[in-house]
Amino acid sequence: MKNFVFLGDSITDAGRLWLPEYNGLGNGYVKILSEKLSDKFSVINKGHGSFTLPFLLRNLTTDCLSLSPAAVSILIGINDVGVAKNTGKSLRAQEFASNYDTLIRRLLEASIPSVFLMSPFLFSRPQEYLNWLPELREAEHTIETLARQYQLPFLPLQDRMQEAEKYGTDALTPDGIHLTAFGHELLAKWWLEAFADFY
Repeated sequence: MKNFVFLGDSITDAGRLWLPEYNGLGNGYVKILSEKLSDKFSVINKGHGSFTLPFLLRNLTTDCLSLSPAAVSILIGINDVGVAKNTGKSLRAQEFASNYDTLIRRLLEASIPSVFLMSPFLFSRPQEYLNWLPELREAEHTIETLARQYQLPFLPLQDRMQEAEKYGTDALTPDGIHLTAFGHELLAKWWLEAFADFY
């Protein structure tokens, strides 16, 4: 069966190394999607808690290319935004756009048939995260621009998550960044709606 690799940070990770009962898939959106994709793919979760884009790039061969995937899904960037806000090192200084471009090119040069991109997101509580929105929108715009350039399917998530706060922020996130079980269900639903025609 063909491999489908999910790359990202702790939102993708979702406890995959600490919850053996979930067979390395974690207990988040990747686990939900694995059940939906099981007739076509062997789903592999390679999310890593605390990863920024440079760490993802550094591990790309081991975590992804060595597995010869038929499809790859990427959700990365919120920790890069956090670095920008907490250290003053802007996304430009972190070479976020250049690194993301390198990531896409390495995947396409490996002849991976399907590559899916998502934008990072955050919530309005705690309120301090509202100060992160300019950098988050910059990251989102960068990924969307590259998706358009390389003609790759893209799922913007910030507006969707903001709209979903109608259910109550506590229903979606425990801390303003990570997702509850319901938040993961929504993310999996949106993923399927956005990408079902591309794999």
